[in-house]
Amino acid sequence: MIGLTTALGTVDGVRINCVSPHTVATEAVLRALETHRLEDIAPPPPTVLQVDQVVGGVRRMVEDDSLSGRVLVLSGGEEPRFL
Repeated sequence: MIGLTTALGTVDGVRINCVSPHTVATEAVLRALETHRLEDIAPPPPTVLQVDQVVGGVRRMVEDDSLSGRVLVLSGGEEPRFL
């Protein structure tokens, strides 16, 4: 996805971007956490993002018209960063 996103950039006036979140606190993840440790279901580092954090990242990409062909990485405990 990263290579495709950066290679495409803009196609026919449509900006192509990607948000790459770490483990997100979806209903399925929260159910899994009832019976498993976070370390067992999340890749290192074992953190969980709230859904609103992912929504914020998506909104950032949509609202900033200067962003095209960019990948926004979201990982719990870290500031969002672009690749």
